[in-house]
Amino acid sequence: MAEDKRRPHHRAVDRIAALLGAATTDPRGLTLTELARAIDAPLSSVQKLAYGLVASGFLDERDGRYTIGPLSAVLERRSGRNSVRDFDRDQLDALHARTGAGALLVVRIGDDAVNIESVGLSDAAAFADSTRWRHPLPSTAGGRVLLAYMPERPRREWVAENLRDDPERTMALLDELDAIRSGGVAVGPSGPLRPDLESVAVPLFRAGEVVASVALTQPRTGAGRTLDELHDALMEATRDHRTPGGDSSTFRE
Repeated sequence: MAEDKRRPHHRAVDRIAALLGAATTDPRGLTLTELARAIDAPLSSVQKLAYGLVASGFLDERDGRYTIGPLSAVLERRSGRNSVRDFDRDQLDALHARTGAGALLVVRIGDDAVNIESVGLSDAAAFADSTRWRHPLPSTAGGRVLLAYMPERPRREWVAENLRDDPERTMALLDELDAIRSGGVAVGPSGPLRPDLESVAVPLFRAGEVVASVALTQPRTGAGRTLDELHDALMEATRDHRTPGGDSSTFRE
């Protein structure tokens, strides 16, 4: 009898795959109970797996409902196998060509911001991004936009957990997040990751929720454009994606 050359299944991997598949069946997401029912697994096991998948970015959780998270898109983008129809590279190219600034598309994975596409970054910035592709949310303008638009309770819990030993920094960050939500844009120094840069970043909405941010960034000295010019260019380019109640279904599958 010929040897079976097929790759063997692994029970835990099969269960994770089934869980991720179930999470795609309803745009609103599924509860833990619904996920357990969908894959015919004990609720306690599904809960542990779901929590781990949220922490890694494979799942996203809002109000007790679980949907596919951004990590799958990040891995696809970084591998060059891009089938995600969103604010695409052509639009980033156009922003870079118009402003001369680096243009980035940023998503949130857990407590981190991830640049899933970038155009026109300096060699140093591109190297830093390739060697450490997850950055703490407050460290860049795009990340602070994503933090600002997190639901209120998890946003405040995040700040309390991560900045509990620095009350002054905590208050300053909360004030900045309020200003970002009020104005719909982050403008100014890029952040502690690259203090030599200045940035403008805006949120991108889908079905009323922020799913990513787009940022323009340039050196704080010697840049060819003012922040006001970057702001105007970014606002124009993202007009169709910045309306909370609007249709941005072309942004993300």
